[in-house]
Amino acid sequence: MPEVGELVVGAYLQLVRNCRFVLYNQRPEGGGIEGLGELDVVGIADDAVYVCEVTTHILGMDVPSARRIAKKFQRQKKYASGHFKDHEKVFEIWSPVIASGPLAILRALPGLRIVCNEDYARRIAVLQNRARTMSSQTGNDAFRLMQILARLRDKPRCSCGHDIDVHGARGCSIRIAEDFSGSGKGILCQCSQRPEGLLRGLKD
Repeated sequence: MPEVGELVVGAYLQLVRNCRFVLYNQRPEGGGIEGLGELDVVGIADDAVYVCEVTTHILGMDVPSARRIAKKFQRQKKYASGHFKDHEKVFEIWSPVIASGPLAILRALPGLRIVCNEDYARRIAVLQNRARTMSSQTGNDAFRLMQILARLRDKPRCSCGHDIDVHGARGCSIRIAEDFSGSGKGILCQCSQRPEGLLRGLKD
């Protein structure tokens, strides 16, 4: 069962990088030590494969964890070389918080992309923006939660989608106005033209 942090990475691979397949907790073939090291998330696109280590330490990755990832990086490269010879290979570590000490260990690994701190936050923001505009199921529970949170409303809304109080006492007059050239008075909501919710007044 994938962890929440792994599902977040899987959602990014699926929705942003257009990976057709996303695999979780893959174990390299063979027994012994090699078979013990799981590969957290593997995304397969048409011409590239993304092999991602995910460490969701919200208080920060420690130095021992960074050293373990350094050792695991070699298994990642061996797995990708053996299974995806014709694909571009991208190796990443995703972690929301990495301090300077562990970060220095990871930066010493050539070919490893580090997604952490501000970069991690930017990618989460990309997913949150997608969640606001998508309503369909993707099969990813973490992204579905983002979709739900994006639609929570702490204020009542009218049928146009704006907060009730933004229209004033009259409410949204878009239902009673037949067209913009009519003689209707008061405030008309320009929802279809101004999705940010600004209002335009109609004069006699």
